[in-house]
Amino acid sequence: MFKDYKKIFKNNNELLNKSEVQELIEYVSELEGLIMDNNISKTYSKEKILFNILKDIYESCEDLIKREEENIRFNFNDDIDFKSSIKSLKKYIEKSDEDFNLKLL
Repeated sequence: MFKDYKKIFKNNNELLNKSEVQELIEYVSELEGLIMDNNISKTYSKEKILFNILKDIYESCEDLIKREEENIRFNFNDDIDFKSSIKSLKKYIEKSDEDFNLKLL
């Protein structure tokens, strides 16, 4: 990902001894570190977002199953539309993918 400064100066090694070049190399190293930290933060943020999405989906499924079990147990004759529920979950995933730029789809 990052270029090796030794390769850049391979034809002019004597430039590496100049204080300005050394200062520039240190500065570039700091920037590379910041970029890596930022990339790691983005990864963890996406992991947290995906965790929350999966948790929401799981809880929705659990609620739907519990409702169906109660419907059978207490003979409520409440018709549960599973197809509609699945479509809603799909829309939720698509919207989350778009909102958080997760690149799932």
